[in-house]
Amino acid sequence: MKHVLLSLSLCLIVAVSMAQSTGSTTKSSFYFGGGPTFSKFTGDGTDDASLLVGAQVALGMMWRLGNNFSIVPELNASMQGTKGDVPSDYTYRLWYLNLPVQVRYDFGQSGVYAETGPQFGLLLDAKKIVNESKSDVSDGFKNTNVNWNFGVGYKITPNLAVNARVAPGLTDIAETSISDTKQFT
Repeated sequence: MKHVLLSLSLCLIVAVSMAQSTGSTTKSSFYFGGGPTFSKFTGDGTDDASLLVGAQVALGMMWRLGNNFSIVPELNASMQGTKGDVPSDYTYRLWYLNLPVQVRYDFGQSGVYAETGPQFGLLLDAKKIVNESKSDVSDGFKNTNVNWNFGVGYKITPNLAVNARVAPGLTDIAETSISDTKQFT
């Protein structure tokens, strides 16, 4: 995990320095973002699942295709998972390195935008926590995950925006074929 955070930090430094050298006449720009995640498992045997609050850090680039359309790829590290209470209180914490690729539409000069696109995830770590006891459960989950993102946002200033996304899972994340478990973020 330390190597992943170090790598993301290095990417951030490179992106910030590149963003500083990007002129206003270019059609691309870099950004850095972060915020909370709210996720849970859905599917077979997840009736007691509840939202897990986590965090994510993102590094992205926006390529303008015209006045209103852009392609927005990102690289983000995200804590996802679920909480439950049957048979006892438990938490699954899964760390993913995600690559969402969004198509974004800006609604004129209003600052409002909508985006959608696939998100490809690579599982970095998976832990199950029961009564403050952690165990590695990476073998119980597939190494990759695919979600589809839907988002809306508002550009407050040229350098500051807020947005919200939902990302229903498209693929089964459980390694076993007995259950069909998806990650909803």
